[in-house]
Amino acid sequence: MKSLTRRTALGVTAGLLAAPQLRAQANVEITVHYAQPQIFKESYDAIAAEFAKREPNTTVRFITTPNYEEGNQLILRQAATNQLPDLSYQGFNRLRVFAERGIAQDLAPLLAREGDPAAHGYTPGILALGHFGGMQSGLAYAASNAISYYNTELLRRVGANPAPEAFPKTWDEVIALSARIKALGDGTEGMWFQ
Repeated sequence: MKSLTRRTALGVTAGLLAAPQLRAQANVEITVHYAQPQIFKESYDAIAAEFAKREPNTTVRFITTPNYEEGNQLILRQAATNQLPDLSYQGFNRLRVFAERGIAQDLAPLLAREGDPAAHGYTPGILALGHFGGMQSGLAYAASNAISYYNTELLRRVGANPAPEAFPKTWDEVIALSARIKALGDGTEGMWFQ
């Protein structure tokens, strides 16, 4: 199991779903750390439920911290005592610490075993977010799940269909729609992104 320790992103979860070495073992427990359960608990519980269907002999045990800073400190302490979780979700701004200390593992071989990363939604831009220290030290999770809120009245005013299924499917389309809304004038902004 040493090869599965010290991961920093969701893409590893996808890899674990297909990992043949786990299927050959009985009663395996995987420890997963993540921060901000008030935001992410529902999504991690859904991932664990799907994982349990595919890997009934593998149990996922979650460890949570209230925020990324406390998560960072927890993993650093656990690294010092050789008690790291199998997977840890960290903020991109903290990857350097883990890469420089040899805690983060290079995820490129895992991605290569899974096939073309772009076919799984990991575009070069998304991969670049977790590339540090000459290796793929993390994979996007929350950054890859953009949430859009929109004003249906403004969409109607520019002749766009306000139905959720009609919302633009690409960033280029979102930007074009935003430009149309901004063109309404009077200080109306077409898009804001954090």
